[in-house]
Amino acid sequence: MNSNKKLKQLYLVRRIILVTLVLFVVVVVIMNAANFSADNFKRFTAEIRSAFQGSAAEQVDLTENSLSQTGVFKNGIVRLAPNAVTVYGKDFTKYSSHTVSLSTPVLRVSKNFILAFDRGGSTAYVLDSFRILHTFTGLDTLVNAGISDDGHLFMITQKYGYKNNLTVYNSAFQDVFTWDATEHYLLDGVFCEKNTIAVCATDIDTGQIAMNTFVYRINYQTAQQTDVQSLTDSMYVSCAVGNDQAVRVMTDKGIFRVPAGSVETIVAFDGAEVGKFDLSETYMAYVKISDLATARQSLTVLDASGKALFEKEFYQITDLIVTPKGCFVLTPEALTLLDYHGQEVSSVQTDGTAVQVCWAEGNIVLIYADRAQKIDITQ
Repeated sequence: MNSNKKLKQLYLVRRIILVTLVLFVVVVVIMNAANFSADNFKRFTAEIRSAFQGSAAEQVDLTENSLSQTGVFKNGIVRLAPNAVTVYGKDFTKYSSHTVSLSTPVLRVSKNFILAFDRGGSTAYVLDSFRILHTFTGLDTLVNAGISDDGHLFMITQKYGYKNNLTVYNSAFQDVFTWDATEHYLLDGVFCEKNTIAVCATDIDTGQIAMNTFVYRINYQTAQQTDVQSLTDSMYVSCAVGNDQAVRVMTDKGIFRVPAGSVETIVAFDGAEVGKFDLSETYMAYVKISDLATARQSLTVLDASGKALFEKEFYQITDLIVTPKGCFVLTPEALTLLDYHGQEVSSVQTDGTAVQVCWAEGNIVLIYADRAQKIDITQ
């Protein structure tokens, strides 16, 4: 009788656990309905399996290679080396690892897709957390490329007889627009308004021996150039789209807001030497070299409108990122979290060898040459 009673109790406990797990899954799916996809569901089930197996980790070894790059993908990271792309979850669960062949690997990541391409080569890969979705081979020499959250891609390639070429692909990897540039060298791009890509280009003004930056707006659905703006005597550095869909362009002269039809100066560098920087939808940050002799550096953080929120001195900033939680600043001594009033929220000591800090949906990860490590700093 005792044995039967124990078996019934065990069966009841298992039923309770199963029902609880099912309810948990249903609640999570409902709460994340807007982000629900086959890839996200597979990640979710993999995280549950990892939790039950006790395989979650606070650190993972990475292949050490000077050409390797690390990016944030969803709540984990992706590591690109010349011969492999590896995707990890929030507890460093390895979701996938794929063999690739890239001489000069470049990593681009959007909310839903990973793009790995060979700058100076002819190959590119599009992936999610578990699969290679498409492989481009036999391309003209790649200059740059990017991918949007919905899977649209652009590729800038060299083309004989022209400055270079821009091709836009849809999420089915079919080319929907191509442009052979004749006036300026195309450098980079970013998807902005619906069916629109902003393309940054450059030329050299031989009369003044100066470099200029141009921002084209192209509707790739109608194949129309809708706008072009110029930033004279400026060398292109980076671009991003703000939460107002206006393009923000960083050059050696400053940061500019470039909506259709105008150019607005957000901040002028006034000859200062600028090092690390980060541009997000809602915040911007950059580092000026304030004293070469002592390696003192000045961090300036601005909101989306360009209003300076604070300025703070540091010694030798290794990396920085702006996030919804605040601004993370990595130095050889520590990782520091600042709020957007410039106040220190928390700080943890580091060993001086970390090279990058990543924000993965609330998870803080430090990247070293040979490993990645989760850091608890936001408490």
